[in-house]
Amino acid sequence: MVFSGDFGAKDTPILCDPDVPEGCDLLILESTYGDRLHGDRRDRVGRLGEILDRALTDDGKVLIPAFALGRTQELIYEMDRWFAGAEDGDHPIDFKGLYAVRNHSDHLKLCDMAGPAVILAGSGMCSGGRIVNHLQGCIEDERNDVLL
Repeated sequence: MVFSGDFGAKDTPILCDPDVPEGCDLLILESTYGDRLHGDRRDRVGRLGEILDRALTDDGKVLIPAFALGRTQELIYEMDRWFAGAEDGDHPIDFKGLYAVRNHSDHLKLCDMAGPAVILAGSGMCSGGRIVNHLQGCIEDERNDVLL
């Protein structure tokens, strides 16, 4: 018997490929996106960059609900590749302008900050966590975007 949560994708830039079991008699796994064909990962940084560039041109905020640590790290890595121009030798998930919220008062300051900004915040399904405050404060401003 094999039980798994999100199996993950192959060929990610900073995460290991999923460890696929050889076989089993019973398989139980999460399959939220199991019926979807995903685009080529090689084009992902460019597509993300184009979306962010377009969304940030009007000094708005891009809100990205985050629900999985690995996926969030991938997004930060890909934003670094786009904004830094894929510099060799730089830190893969740390770049100028990246700010980590460490406590509630920092979170409140971020909620009141003017754009342009990209904000990754939990909970991924927008039903709880800090993303709710950002959505409540930003959703009515047409300059802001939500990227799911």
